[in-house]
Amino acid sequence: FQPTSPIPIRKTDQLVARTTSEQGIYGELLGDFLNFIRILGTYERIDGQANSGRLHAAALLSRSVARFSARAIYDKAGVQDLADAFTLNDRSIARAGLGYQIHPFIYLFMDYIWTFERNAATGQLESQRRVEPQLSFVMPLNFGGK
Repeated sequence: FQPTSPIPIRKTDQLVARTTSEQGIYGELLGDFLNFIRILGTYERIDGQANSGRLHAAALLSRSVARFSARAIYDKAGVQDLADAFTLNDRSIARAGLGYQIHPFIYLFMDYIWTFERNAATGQLESQRRVEPQLSFVMPLNFGGK
């Protein structure tokens, strides 16, 4: 998600400009099923601020399955309520990808990405779909564990 302003705004500038404290909720759910599929979900919202919810959901297939990997990710900003969380619109992005390990730490991914954009002429939401190749460096870190 990018700001709609033509002048880029850095995160540090936004943080310095904040002078009031806010309260809200943050929740996270992480699951690992038989060391095969990882599920992650997060949700955050600021109290008293309409459309401040942010949802992130991801499912990842473990790299222990031959040399293949798979992932599905969904993000939504400006969430109003639970009914709005999973409706696809110009505040949501979904992607699904398959990866193949071409070197011990390098994966080649092909992602299929869905976004939505409002047509200026008709005012209707239109699906934007694209395929995105990605070369990823993946190095597992193990700090004192098995």
